[in-house]
Amino acid sequence: MFEFVIEHQFWTTVVIYWIFSAAVSSMPEPGANSNPGYLWLYRFLHSLAGNITTVFGTKIPGLKTFLG
Repeated sequence: MFEFVIEHQFWTTVVIYWIFSAAVSSMPEPGANSNPGYLWLYRFLHSLAGNITTVFGTKIPGLKTFLG
């Protein structure tokens, strides 16, 4: 298993990011009376996921095909 991951580092990273992005997208939106810690975590993770997509959007082959 580890040998496979080491040999395919790029695609392993893409899959891990895809799982992270799906997990962030599935978070429920904070309500008006939500805990401030959850509100901060929600905004931070959404910002992080969006910035990673912006930075690596041109580096991942075929990404524009899926997004466009």
